[in-house]
Amino acid sequence: MSPSGERPTSSELIAAEILQRRKLLLWIGAGNSFSSGVPLDKDDNQGLAFRLASIHYNNDLAQLKAVLGQNFRLADLAAVIGRARIRELIVQQGWIDLPPSASHRAIAALLAEGFNVEIVTVNYDPLLEKALDEERLGPVVIYSAATYQQLTEQAAFVVKIHGCPFKDHDPTHLVMMKEELSEPPGWVINFLTGRLPERLFVYVGFSGNAEYVRNCIRNISTQLNGNVNEAFGVDVRPAAEVFAAGDTLGQFYQESGVPQHKYNPSGSDVAFREVADRVFRKIAQLKLNSVIGSAHAHGCDTTAWLSEILDSMNYVQLRAFARKVQFLPSSKALTVSRVAIERVFLWMLILVCRNLLEVGSFRPVLACPYYPGVGGAAAAPILFFDGSGHEVSFSCEQLRKLAVQESFKSAYQIGGEPKWFAVIVHCIGNVTSTGSEIIDRDSDSAAKGYDPMIFVDENTMVSQDATLGRLFQ
Repeated sequence: MSPSGERPTSSELIAAEILQRRKLLLWIGAGNSFSSGVPLDKDDNQGLAFRLASIHYNNDLAQLKAVLGQNFRLADLAAVIGRARIRELIVQQGWIDLPPSASHRAIAALLAEGFNVEIVTVNYDPLLEKALDEERLGPVVIYSAATYQQLTEQAAFVVKIHGCPFKDHDPTHLVMMKEELSEPPGWVINFLTGRLPERLFVYVGFSGNAEYVRNCIRNISTQLNGNVNEAFGVDVRPAAEVFAAGDTLGQFYQESGVPQHKYNPSGSDVAFREVADRVFRKIAQLKLNSVIGSAHAHGCDTTAWLSEILDSMNYVQLRAFARKVQFLPSSKALTVSRVAIERVFLWMLILVCRNLLEVGSFRPVLACPYYPGVGGAAAAPILFFDGSGHEVSFSCEQLRKLAVQESFKSAYQIGGEPKWFAVIVHCIGNVTSTGSEIIDRDSDSAAKGYDPMIFVDENTMVSQDATLGRLFQ
């Protein structure tokens, strides 16, 4: 968090709202897809309208200027060539093959974690949906009065209030004409009217020039006697410029309840990476804190080193770590909160405390395999796995099957290792030696807090006991 005495940044505030399970609604504009290669709707030769017009007029700039003039935007072009043609040209752009932006991926990671974040966009491109699909969320896309009936808070969704040319073949659903931007379809008004009083809005890369947004905010504010939730703004312009008298975006923010300290001028990619970093670091730190007492009971007095490592990791690294721990195949989205990384943290602390590994084994970031290092007594690198509450025999058998696969060896970087150890946490049941080379755990191992099983190699398991060091030599 910010140093004492300093006001928290907007990214810190958004992260705090997400962690408190507040209902957030991200209002996303063209700026969110610009870094992926989707042009902005500007009135110059770098804008979307000029690009589409150039294709339509076969790069005949003389004809283009004769018909449209020097400066025009998408609404002007649509008025001349029609929205059906606009839809064709947009689909031809190949946006569906572009990579999602850093902000798309960060937002998708937050939704995958199960946080209460809704997405509304004025963009036509499909990159947000693509990012959500990559997280196995399969979002519902709302783009018309008919699809609005499918809206449910039980599934991830993207509301595309200006239409979706990639999913919808009916060009009449595309909102782009000037008159539509002042009075859009009724379902859009209904959606906004229902959301504004209840959600915390974050306006991302959106100028707020559409008059219907202002009208909705004015109407809701009047109904609530001005008690509209404070909102956040994310854009790329300096705050002093935006909040100067007479600025259009600043005026929109003023009407929308965005104070200057809740405005982030870093742009959507930087802002949402920061938000995701803070959220996932907090999840990891809370899990670490939950086992500090157990670590102290095992004689581990020094634990700050692991906290420092977690604070140095970004959300991508933290999720990658959790994904490696969650080794069992799953069709569901990765949820770091549900992976037993707290038990892994406990074993990291214990193994360092007992000199089997050293602190340097885990630096600079948590990324397996973990080598014993110069001061570690373990005879081979160690990996950690979450048994996901399954019977221990099932978890062991699954790991044995995976351990001989080249894809597994490559993913866990153990292809060149003749021997490695695996600690499996969060299992239930007893391990028996029937039909396998497995040594029984102590009858009171659970009471002692010795939860994991430890692979000495791909075929043998041993139980944890007071002479832990012998198991790694």
